[in-house]
Amino acid sequence: MLRDLIPTVRRTPARPLETDPIVSFRTSLERLFDDFTTNFEDLAPTPAGQSLRSFTPRLDLQEDDNKIVLTAELPGLRDSDVQVELNRDYLTIKGEKKSFQEDKSKEGIHCERAFGAFERTIRLTTEINRDKIDASVKDGVLTVNLPKTHEGKKDVKRIPVHH
Repeated sequence: MLRDLIPTVRRTPARPLETDPIVSFRTSLERLFDDFTTNFEDLAPTPAGQSLRSFTPRLDLQEDDNKIVLTAELPGLRDSDVQVELNRDYLTIKGEKKSFQEDKSKEGIHCERAFGAFERTIRLTTEINRDKIDASVKDGVLTVNLPKTHEGKKDVKRIPVHH
């Protein structure tokens, strides 16, 4: 997808995530590409009850001195439908949003809900205490708490520049 062509942004600990203009620009571009492709998929003819769209959860990241908190919208999913993995410094969320039809005798005319397998991977730029990671799903929102290690909490050292 187009998102894969955009290089991964390395965030320095000196700038908070929400004020980093590069991260903000990349997030805006990702949403623009998602909206752009979604609009074209609406125009494509599909058999009744099927959708060309794939399900891609939206993510939010918040960071303070002690932890990073990731939240993702996963409407209709339970904890058993989601997997969270940390491989080196890459956090991956994956699962599947399954389509179901309550009344098999009725044929669908139009379907806007997206179903299917999904996977999102983000790169973490700070050391995480792997033994204390906690993840939960409540009311269709996945929350992953990623506590920082002692090394991850270190302050940024400013180095003077001389003439």
